[in-house]
Amino acid sequence: MHGVGFATISSLIAGSKQALSVHDRLRLDSFMIGLQILASGSAANCSVVGDVNSSLLIDIGLGVHEMQNRLAATGFESSSIKAAVLTHTHTDHWKPASLNWLAKNGARLWCHAAHVDQISPTTKGLESLLNQGLVSFFQDGTPFRPIPSWTFTPIRVSHDAEPTFGFRIEREASSGRKKGAMAYLADLGTATDSLPWDMLHDLDGLALESNHDPDMLESSNRPHHLIRRIRGNNGHLSNQQCGEAAARLVRQSSGRLKSMVLLHLSRECNTAQLAKDTSIKALKGLVDPKHLHVADQNAPTKPAIFTQSC
Repeated sequence: MHGVGFATISSLIAGSKQALSVHDRLRLDSFMIGLQILASGSAANCSVVGDVNSSLLIDIGLGVHEMQNRLAATGFESSSIKAAVLTHTHTDHWKPASLNWLAKNGARLWCHAAHVDQISPTTKGLESLLNQGLVSFFQDGTPFRPIPSWTFTPIRVSHDAEPTFGFRIEREASSGRKKGAMAYLADLGTATDSLPWDMLHDLDGLALESNHDPDMLESSNRPHHLIRRIRGNNGHLSNQQCGEAAARLVRQSSGRLKSMVLLHLSRECNTAQLAKDTSIKALKGLVDPKHLHVADQNAPTKPAIFTQSC
């Protein structure tokens, strides 16, 4: 098949896998599911990558019960989670109980070596993962394969939790299906030439931080030191910075990048509509607005980003 789009597969994953017909389940199993945001924001961050048979989590900032509920709501069974990949150690990106859940389920944690010391090896859950040999380390710029068919390349980004990473995520080509690629970039203070743009070419999907509106941030009741931190190079991307970076990524993706989701919106200094409108203006028609979505803190984002298939 060719050109599998949002509406087709999103309708398939709207309910649990068990609720689908046999025909639709086979179709769902055979395509690249891509990236599904379960939660994004200052309270909790968690996304799922893969397909209904084998998948992993990017960050584990949700509580276990809520995480399982959101997985089920988007068609993923908890038993399909084989690993988790950690971007950094701010506590909205991991929870001790979720680390313990990984350990109980025999799922592997992928992180940078510095993350273990930052969390503390004696933290419940992490200690169990270490004792079971279920912790693997990645390095900046070195591809690794956390689950079959999926390759992650860590991209170090500028944020005040050192080290922090985004990822280039690729799904292998297979019979009747092209290789697909997407990028996940949240919690970064700048997207200037310090970002390794050469690692972010030819993307099919993009998840990028659009944290705040500068005017709303400046007029907020937040302390000045916090405002300075957020707008600094080690803080968070503004809507305008997001739009500019997204336009550059679309242009260097040779027309492939058709779908995008905005991440990590501030609840006090942004709105979903403002973030979306700013990116639409910056993209100037490069991405169809109906394929530009805004991640939610309180519910899974639908539809998911799907990598290219044919």
